[in-house]
Amino acid sequence: PQVKVPENPRGEPKQLIVWHGDKVIVSMYFAPAVYSSLGWASECGKVAYRDIDNWPKPGYLSKDRSLITGHVWCYGDVYGLSNLDQIRAGDRLEISYNSGDVVVAIAESDAVSIDKGELNVEKAGERNPTMHNASKARTIRLSSCDTSSPVRSDGHLSRNEYGLFTVTEIRYVT
Repeated sequence: PQVKVPENPRGEPKQLIVWHGDKVIVSMYFAPAVYSSLGWASECGKVAYRDIDNWPKPGYLSKDRSLITGHVWCYGDVYGLSNLDQIRAGDRLEISYNSGDVVVAIAESDAVSIDKGELNVEKAGERNPTMHNASKARTIRLSSCDTSSPVRSDGHLSRNEYGLFTVTEIRYVT
């Protein structure tokens, strides 16, 4: 009998790996997103995807880009997301799900640094292209603080580094 392949990966995201050529530059596990008056983030040492307001899981077909973020450091510990500035067009991102399914995506361009206040902002009458697709697609934006940016008065770095990825394959476990 023929096995019906699902449209989207099954289960919950488990691990994120970013490859720069044959070198792993990020390897982190997922945890639930943390929401506060400052916005949303991940717990220290983990990455999270935005899972409210109908934002898609990584690899899901949507007009919105899946948004993944994490801290570059917490309490003196430095994490792999501090390497986001190394992302170049063609680099590979892989997300494994607890079902065994794996999402594979390719960087659309080199990593970009942008003011923290601009990365997640929608201006009146204008959709932020880092957050949305022109039509339904499987896209992922991975972001974190830009470690080379100045520190703001509130102690946070002033810029974010991000990469945009387009899903080229979903390996389903049958």
